[in-house]
Amino acid sequence: MSAKWKKSGMIGLWLSILLFTIGCFLSKGGPYSDSTMPTRMVDLKIDETQREFFFEQMQKFADEHDSRLVLTEYKMNNSFSVEIWGDDTLITANDVPPDATLVYVFFYWINFGTPVDEDAIDDLLEELVSLIIEIPNVTITEEK
Repeated sequence: MSAKWKKSGMIGLWLSILLFTIGCFLSKGGPYSDSTMPTRMVDLKIDETQREFFFEQMQKFADEHDSRLVLTEYKMNNSFSVEIWGDDTLITANDVPPDATLVYVFFYWINFGTPVDEDAIDDLLEELVSLIIEIPNVTITEEK
């Protein structure tokens, strides 16, 4: 694949993230408008040599919850994006170039017709952390 296509792919990715973020901030009113923002966030520090194990743990989590995992690896800057799509939830995990060891994990409630089920999100967070903690030398920081 040519460098031009790789560059335009990365620009497209970052533009999509930017537009999504702007859309979240501009969403108006309604009792459920906060459901477009992450309800939980976890910061991870994972050695690059443990990425495959991290991906395996994410796949295991998705399989346990009958969810669909989408993994995208960007060879150009050695980064990745993981999405786990459930019925009511979306979990994303992205490394943060240039620090390839830093990974942000966001939990979203995507059932926009209902209030956020905080207990369900907390349960998913607890289950995912229990799998991630198996990764050697991982550091987990939870933010609510």
